[in-house]
Amino acid sequence: MEHDNHFEFSANSSKDGIWSYDILKQEFNLSKEWKKRLGFAQDEKLGYFDYLGLIPDENRFDHHNAMHDVLENHSGELEYVHFTIQYPLITKSGEELEIEDIGNIFFNDDKKPVKIAGFHRDITNR
Repeated sequence: MEHDNHFEFSANSSKDGIWSYDILKQEFNLSKEWKKRLGFAQDEKLGYFDYLGLIPDENRFDHHNAMHDVLENHSGELEYVHFTIQYPLITKSGEELEIEDIGNIFFNDDKKPVKIAGFHRDITNR
């Protein structure tokens, strides 16, 4: 599909990282360039909880609470809710990045979260 190729090209050309997590299938995906930026080979498996492990211990609880607050404040009237969170990530090489994570949590008809998707912006040098 031509549209998919344009999307993939745009995502991989950006300095931002595109990501998605299908909660039901337990599938986590990162754009190629962002995976490389974090120090992972393209064929290297990286799950959602592996990704969360890149957040320093002292910040992981804050990240969890921020996502929890988004879920708790979901009224059930919308198919998705938007979030913006900032937190540090440690790459495989030990470099610390400051990330702005912007995305949406999508819900099914039963108002249960089924997918999280968004993009990461490296704001380290802001």
